[in-house]
Amino acid sequence: MKVVAGLLVAFVLVAVAVLGILDQHSLKYAQRSDFTFSYGGEQLGATLLTPEGDGPFPVLAFVHGDGPVDRFANGGYVAIMNRLLERGVACLSWDKQGVGESSGDWLSQSMPERADEVKAGIAALRRQAGVDISAVGVIAFSQGGWVLSELAKGAGGGADVDFMVAVGVAINWRRQSLYLQRQRMLGEGYSEEQIATALAFSEKSDRYLSQNHLTYDQYLAWLRNSAPPAGVLTEPMSPERYRFVMRNMQADMSAGLVRVKVPFLGLFGEKDRNVDVQESIQTIDGAFQSSSWRDYQLKLFPGATHSLLKANYFDFQTPAEWTASAEAMFLTLGPDAFVEGFLDALGDWVTATSKDVEKKTVP
Repeated sequence: MKVVAGLLVAFVLVAVAVLGILDQHSLKYAQRSDFTFSYGGEQLGATLLTPEGDGPFPVLAFVHGDGPVDRFANGGYVAIMNRLLERGVACLSWDKQGVGESSGDWLSQSMPERADEVKAGIAALRRQAGVDISAVGVIAFSQGGWVLSELAKGAGGGADVDFMVAVGVAINWRRQSLYLQRQRMLGEGYSEEQIATALAFSEKSDRYLSQNHLTYDQYLAWLRNSAPPAGVLTEPMSPERYRFVMRNMQADMSAGLVRVKVPFLGLFGEKDRNVDVQESIQTIDGAFQSSSWRDYQLKLFPGATHSLLKANYFDFQTPAEWTASAEAMFLTLGPDAFVEGFLDALGDWVTATSKDVEKKTVP
């Protein structure tokens, strides 16, 4: 009987632990509103999560990075959204085109088109019956920084939104690609001489492709005859990916940054192996100094990855590199998978900024 009782206690403890882990990855909202909105002839599936209490609520709209991202980033947004909801901030997000409940194809979009999609999503939110909102901001991850830049180019320096948050954003598409390649090659053990040779080849190749507008078949022929040095990836892009890159490889945040006229927060990880965060911070700071815009904050988190996760557990460039142990660690840690201070810095700034915006708009 003692053995049975011991096994029963062990089973209960394991069940409690599992339930606790699962609870960390459950969204904690008072109300969920699912709706669709139209953009460019496509229908996009969206969700608004609202916190406890009475509105109006500030809303933060999520702008995804690269890849086929759904509205909750396959669970990657849960801890972020929960921290915002705890602070009384509503969260708006939608599936990228061709993902989840959204029609279309995200690979067919340019960054200006994605910015217009954000405007359409926010406009649709404002039309939702029974939704009491106040300030509306956007939070952009990685590639979404170029979407922020395009929003800022609009009338009023981003006046379609009340504030902007940028997480791990790059400045220039082509330079970011070279940085990504350098970090990959360092991780694979290439020498500095080999890396320099490979980067020179890639830079020349990018310049050639951007100037000559090759068709996909021409691109394949060029790739077969290009004889790249060691360390340069030789696997061809898919036709869809190639056209996406050609459509967007001139993307650069600089022109949009100098036109920002809304509060801006930039959050970066010191151990980012995807984006040169020093370039990003220096360029953003320089742009705002030159435009005399002072309502901004830039924060660099030691020991944080591109996604602001703890680098000692999650030091990967792509989701495909994640090990089973890393995935298990992410499930176990829940919100503690993010570097210390990130979630609070985000929640504090959004809450304070929303209140300032609301004060300015009260007649």
